[in-house]
Amino acid sequence: MNYLRYACRAVLLVAGLFGPVALASAASPPGAPPARSADAARPVSAPTPTLSFSPSPQGACMTAAAPHRSADAVRVTQALVDFLTHLTASEEFTAEHVGQCFGVPLTPREEDSIYMSPDLGGGWKYGLKVTPSNKIMKRGFEFWLFNQDRRADPTPICVLSLDALRQQLVAHGFVERFRRSEIGNVDSVDFVKNDVVLTVIGSDLVVAPNGNECFRALQTTDGL
Repeated sequence: MNYLRYACRAVLLVAGLFGPVALASAASPPGAPPARSADAARPVSAPTPTLSFSPSPQGACMTAAAPHRSADAVRVTQALVDFLTHLTASEEFTAEHVGQCFGVPLTPREEDSIYMSPDLGGGWKYGLKVTPSNKIMKRGFEFWLFNQDRRADPTPICVLSLDALRQQLVAHGFVERFRRSEIGNVDSVDFVKNDVVLTVIGSDLVVAPNGNECFRALQTTDGL
């Protein structure tokens, strides 16, 4: 009988110890970790990523959907290369001849003739300008691609690099020379043929977000 009595007491003691734990698990206080269930063990779907904005090397804001190269920019750049590679003298810098080569009309002004294009893509446009000769200066020419937003991504107009322009001009009789600053840095590059001097300065080149160099302007300078 004593053994049976001790066995019953042991059963009651075990029930007394584990029963409250089970009850506490079923009714846990607010803020306590919930009991793990089969539903809680299922993986939770990750949230859909959103597009983030990051600065380009020029400080331009661009999205994950970067702009593409503009077909109009390709066309006008090809027209520029064709025009420059066929130059023989500065006397060819007339509004009529330049307009014919680019297929656009230049508007005469008091001191020059100018053309400003419609949008090529991404807010980029191009300009043409010719200046007449006078007693001390030859005829002049200027080409430039521009955007009102100084932080704009240049990818739409990134068609021609300085190296590619150099190869074309040198192959058609131009001689390259460098202008250096007082401390030896290259300030600009000239391409010379007869009395034509085409000049590219540092700000005429920009870099696209993918690292490609983009030519965007040049002009003639007077003198050899």
